[in-house]
Amino acid sequence: MNAGYTTAGHANDKIGQIIVNFNNGRTYSYSLVLGQNIREWRPDVLGTFESASSSDLQKQVYSSDETISGDSGLIDMLKLSIPKELQGFTLSSIVFQDTQPGDPCFMIMGITVKARS
Repeated sequence: MNAGYTTAGHANDKIGQIIVNFNNGRTYSYSLVLGQNIREWRPDVLGTFESASSSDLQKQVYSSDETISGDSGLIDMLKLSIPKELQGFTLSSIVFQDTQPGDPCFMIMGITVKARS
């Protein structure tokens, strides 16, 4: 998961949130904050915001020297830890909500859900 069309002026802005819904009606919300747990996917583009500090973020799980636009690009992986009190319930849906009008945006490349053992 990465952001796009970022600038330093958007640093620490909430650009979205992930809402995890459970079968008992409870929810878990996780804010996507530029520079904390999400960053630009094209770090070589002048003026984009490429840093992030959260331990929830595994940086650069994939990279390419050339994207369709000719720039280098990368993909980060964000790991959510569901609170213990919600782990016994069944996941019913995951909502990705854009909270920023226009840019910056965010992109989801894939989702993996780890089942209870």
